[in-house]
Amino acid sequence: AAGTLTVSNLYLAATCTKLFELGPTKDSDKVVCNGSLYLGVHFAITHVSGFYPGSFPIFTYATTLTTNSTPTLTLPIPYSGRLEVDAPTRTVWLVVPPMSPSVFVFR
Repeated sequence: AAGTLTVSNLYLAATCTKLFELGPTKDSDKVVCNGSLYLGVHFAITHVSGFYPGSFPIFTYATTLTTNSTPTLTLPIPYSGRLEVDAPTRTVWLVVPPMSPSVFVFR
């Protein structure tokens, strides 16, 4: 089930995978880091009932954010996404854009 994990400092190495469940924004997983956050991780994203494309605050941090590589994402087909850092609010967002409509050509 989706929920919030609160930690003091968090180090996620490039060799680890963090699984997030996304649903309606208030029912999505997130991590609250009350210290430094280090990301070099692979994110595996699943969706739960009520999921829709949008912006999801998956991490907040209190002091510093460091990465050793570009974190990677795996989302359910047909979704895509990207991570965005909002430094003033110290939030890492997962942005899942709306899917492009399918185009069918009949001949």
